[in-house]
Amino acid sequence: MSAAGAPGSMAGRAVLITGGTGGIGKAAAIGLAALGARVAITGRERERAEAAAAEIASRSGNPAVDVFVGDLSSQADVRRLAGEVLAAYPRFPEFLRRKLHYDPDQRFQSEWYRHYREMFAPEVSHP
Repeated sequence: MSAAGAPGSMAGRAVLITGGTGGIGKAAAIGLAALGARVAITGRERERAEAAAAEIASRSGNPAVDVFVGDLSSQADVRRLAGEVLAAYPRFPEFLRRKLHYDPDQRFQSEWYRHYREMFAPEVSHP
């Protein structure tokens, strides 16, 4: 793990990685955790997400890995997940809160989801 203040250190910072249970997401999580970041990963299946978190902690030498479970293709899960993440990370960067359009009344819609709905959903959604 990287020492605080060292060049490239992420100590004292938090990172949320969606899809951190495999592939490039997990590789990024390992790298950022190795630099000292507190890493949160999301996954659809709790068992797989917890196994990935254990591997990230082991390979990076940083035990500060949190798991959030939800299906990002479900707007209800996205809302719930956003609430859980922001409750666990109350000082999460303001840009993320703005990006997620989250407010205390639980009105939430990610820019990604809005873009997806506008561009792709009409082509693949079923009535």
